[in-house]
Amino acid sequence: QPSFIRIGLDSTAAQAIHLVITAKSHSNSTIVLDHQGQGVLGENVEIILEDGAALNFVSIQDWKKGSTHLSNQFAKLGRDSNFKHVVVSLGGDLVRVTPAVYLSSQGASVNMYGVYLANAGQYFEHRPYVDHIAPNCISNVAYKGALQGKGAHTVWVGDVLIRESATGTST
Repeated sequence: QPSFIRIGLDSTAAQAIHLVITAKSHSNSTIVLDHQGQGVLGENVEIILEDGAALNFVSIQDWKKGSTHLSNQFAKLGRDSNFKHVVVSLGGDLVRVTPAVYLSSQGASVNMYGVYLANAGQYFEHRPYVDHIAPNCISNVAYKGALQGKGAHTVWVGDVLIRESATGTST
């Protein structure tokens, strides 16, 4: 059963959130972070996977017109952990999601997926980053998007860093 965290705004005042999620050793869970309403939000999400943990994390941006959302999402993966990160951007005037995953322990793996559907006047930006630090880690990234209407604009930039210490990397 997934756990839902709903972030609902109904204010023109800027808001800030710092959320920390820890997947305990050898746990298996799904967390859905659902953003709704109207507002301006700056967000930092820290995700820690302990050794052997498996976590599915879904971030949904379904804001009303006039909303701005800037989200930095950081994940540090423990030994033999498995992380699935999914971004779904559907609404808001300006949405920027920057997920960064640090494969800092041997045998960790990440799958990063994203989908975005931008309409007229919307700007969606996604910038996934994967840092291969430890040996024998795996990363896969796949984002898909569609635009419709005048002024729909999207940006996608994906970066992978493979350090000298990351022998046996698959990406």
